[in-house]
Amino acid sequence: SLLGAPSKTFSQFTGSLGRTVAQLSMDDNYLRARERTANSTPRHAVDGLMSGSIGLGRGVVEGLTGLISAPLEGAQAHGLAGFVKGVGKGLVGVAVKPAAGILDLASRTAEGVVRTFEFFEGASRSLDGAEADPSQRMRLPRLLHGPERTIHPYSRYEAIAQLVLLGLRDGVYLREGVL
Repeated sequence: SLLGAPSKTFSQFTGSLGRTVAQLSMDDNYLRARERTANSTPRHAVDGLMSGSIGLGRGVVEGLTGLISAPLEGAQAHGLAGFVKGVGKGLVGVAVKPAAGILDLASRTAEGVVRTFEFFEGASRSLDGAEADPSQRMRLPRLLHGPERTIHPYSRYEAIAQLVLLGLRDGVYLREGVL
């Protein structure tokens, strides 16, 4: 798609740059926690933004707490030399971890945008019959409007919107009175 391809390229670039920057932190615990969250794929743009915001928050918090914890851990393990090494590690971490968090935010948000475009393209293809299977639906279910669940003329866009709303927070937005 027109926006999906550049978003995918941007996501891959910022993700790779974020991994490289995070390696500079020299903090194995931070890197492991970052990799655990990197394995989950955002389902849509909002999910990507939330996931990226968590990565940014983790980077800022761990960067700031590392200023205190890295010297203390170093001192406990190796005395004065460990303390000095810990101070250096903490100073590097306070700059590197938030920078990696910013790159995570950009990467995860772009990845969510890509997933959103892929979702809409897939829904559009299946609605147009490109993936026609006689045992499958010919079109998505109609959106029933309001608390009375009134029937309006079929709209492909409303059907896609209903599918998206069902996927967000287990359909909680679909029960809104505005629809």
